[in-house]
Amino acid sequence: MAGFRLLEVIHFFLPILPEIETPTDKLSLDEKIIFTIGSGLIFLISQLPLFGLVSDAQLKINDPFIPIRSIFALEKGTLLELGLLPVITSAFIWQIAAGSRYLKVNLSYRIDRELYQTGQKLTAFILAIVFGTGLILSGYYDDVIHGYNPLDSSSAKPIWTYALIFGQIVGWNWLVTLLVEIFDKGYGFGIQAALSPIRVVTYSATIILLSCWFAQFWSKISGSAPKDIAKQFKDQGISIAGKRDVSVAKELSRVIPVASVSGAFVLAALAIVSEIFGGFGKGVGAIVGVSSAFGVLEEFMLEWQQSGGASQFQNAFGVGNKSDLVDLESEEIKSSLNDVELFGNDLDIKTFITSAKSAELIQ
Repeated sequence: MAGFRLLEVIHFFLPILPEIETPTDKLSLDEKIIFTIGSGLIFLISQLPLFGLVSDAQLKINDPFIPIRSIFALEKGTLLELGLLPVITSAFIWQIAAGSRYLKVNLSYRIDRELYQTGQKLTAFILAIVFGTGLILSGYYDDVIHGYNPLDSSSAKPIWTYALIFGQIVGWNWLVTLLVEIFDKGYGFGIQAALSPIRVVTYSATIILLSCWFAQFWSKISGSAPKDIAKQFKDQGISIAGKRDVSVAKELSRVIPVASVSGAFVLAALAIVSEIFGGFGKGVGAIVGVSSAFGVLEEFMLEWQQSGGASQFQNAFGVGNKSDLVDLESEEIKSSLNDVELFGNDLDIKTFITSAKSAELIQ
């Protein structure tokens, strides 16, 4: 691509920032399970409280982020204070920039993909610094710093304690960014509001309209537009019966916008019902969690089917795979035939037993 590109600036940081390498060989089902469980355990460790705060800091912190905590996995007073907020925000910014053609990038080129992913990580790191600095300077932790009383004029601010807390937040968020990259690289798998009808109607209409508009807009910039899907079909040799290549995009344009808008409407309606009954963002968090869990389950089942149901974990837990069951049934058939031969060589009896056993095996 000719001319100056923002990705060329990112090229300077490519050898500096740590990176999760793309696996050279296809990972087995067991390896993906191990990476997934390991990442989950590390994520659980993130619930440890920040060093330098009082023991009951989570109860004393005046929390202004309640509505978004369950959505972005924020845990106040812990290593996961920023949760996935910098990572998701960074990915969203870069996706918008690339989809809107403000950023010149061709993800079919390996070097462009590396620069694009490095740019996302760098942006997430910068956002973590900005958010962490905002928490420190806003006095978010002033009331819960160990050995410090902000109401006591003779008590000096523990600068080193603040620096330590800042380092824990930013450093651990960088680890979370790398955990997200592990999965990207393919390693793993209010009641009070109901009292105000005007507020409920306004809020509901705004959320639904914005969700439907954004769903339609997102399909255009995320590579899910009808022309993009039609191009993928053509590249993969997929065709629609009775349709030429030039009319595939037109056919998809009748389906994709309706599906995206209707899906956004249903999800927005579920989130609104939760908010009306005092969910405080937990409804949206539940939707995100269930959608993510379903995606992981779908990917796991697809991988399990492609591997033929073979897994070392099955043997460890005493569960055999399909091939073992087939071998066992075959041995039973042979044993039955041998018993028949002891009583005679009647071909009809042998054929009958073989057919019966085969029918059981098929069932």
